[in-house]
Amino acid sequence: MFTVAGGTFFSQIIPLAILPILTRLYSPEEFGTLALYIAFFSILSVVVTGRYEMAIMLPKKEKDAISLFQISFLFSFIFSIFFLLVILFNSESIMSFLKINSSVAWLYFLPFSVFLAGLYQIYSYWLNRNKKFSEIAFSKIVQSSSISFGQLGMKLVSLISNGLIFGYIVGQIINLIYLSRRVFLVRPKNFFHIDLSRLKKNLILYKRFPLISSFSSLLDRAAVQMPILLISRFYDQASLGIFSILLRFLDSPFAVLNHSISLVFHKKVVDLSHEDPSALTKEILQIFFTLLLFTLPFILIIYIFGAEIFRLLLGSEWGNVGDYAFLIMIVVSYRFCVSPLSVVLGLKKTLHLGAYWQVLYFLTISLTLILSRNLDFINFIKVFVIHEVLLYSIYLVLIIYGSNYKRLN
Repeated sequence: MFTVAGGTFFSQIIPLAILPILTRLYSPEEFGTLALYIAFFSILSVVVTGRYEMAIMLPKKEKDAISLFQISFLFSFIFSIFFLLVILFNSESIMSFLKINSSVAWLYFLPFSVFLAGLYQIYSYWLNRNKKFSEIAFSKIVQSSSISFGQLGMKLVSLISNGLIFGYIVGQIINLIYLSRRVFLVRPKNFFHIDLSRLKKNLILYKRFPLISSFSSLLDRAAVQMPILLISRFYDQASLGIFSILLRFLDSPFAVLNHSISLVFHKKVVDLSHEDPSALTKEILQIFFTLLLFTLPFILIIYIFGAEIFRLLLGSEWGNVGDYAFLIMIVVSYRFCVSPLSVVLGLKKTLHLGAYWQVLYFLTISLTLILSRNLDFINFIKVFVIHEVLLYSIYLVLIIYGSNYKRLN
């Protein structure tokens, strides 16, 4: 039986193992185009369902859950059609603004890819409601492996441009075929019976999801993708490809550990907030410094051997990226030290602190990188590193402030 954590682990490891092959088949420019595609995809997919899929878990009656399933599907379909129309009438302006010199063909596939992402989210929440955790875990592996092998196959069997993007879409389709068989295995007719009065009732009852949750989620996702969007705007596709691939290589192992640490620490935070709130700050500091000591050897290794390591991993076409790797490693490591601790800001009385930081981060990352647009690329990355360390230090201060037992009582 696969667990969700196991699915997350293997879904990170499989693409990472195939990446050294892909970097020898595709150029940095092609990976830059993929990074931009995924940036848009990531931002849009968070709102494509109106966030109604998150409410599928809540109703006691299955008929209401099915109604929310249908609402989420309708939102996804309408949003994707609307987005397609926007692209049809504005594709040249969008590509011109982002200074993309490659073919614009991939842009027309973005609404379809976003629609598939909406379906994936809807299916995942439905399976979660029905406690089909092993299916969710396995679907992560199906998608990551299908994408990786799809991208590999696109290059090996055809000369089609944007093979990384089309391979990504192939992986999405294969995963949805797998999930569809699991979702519609029991009483499939129920999903196609539409009760308009129930639809209207649930549309209103759960309206806080599109009105409140969508905005905060969109802000968070846009902030994460802002460096990708601005590098595309102010620098070339090769620079974007180097940034995105190094971030992917360096962040993936930490992302797996981050997920596991967060799960364990979340339980401890909840217990301490009830039993011994005064001990929570000390626990946070201990974990932070432990993680900091854990990451220091990795930073040192990349500083000394980064150029050789990534020449071996990526191939000679990518040039000497050791300096970039060291700078990005600092960002990845410091985020890893702070992010698991943020579960403290998930407590009821500290939610507002996380929201304040989220707005601050979005504003500062956007302003800082825009003001740095005239620097050469290595100095642009250095400014990015300074921003991340400063903002995540503020995040840590807010976490410690939020853990104060007087505020938890």
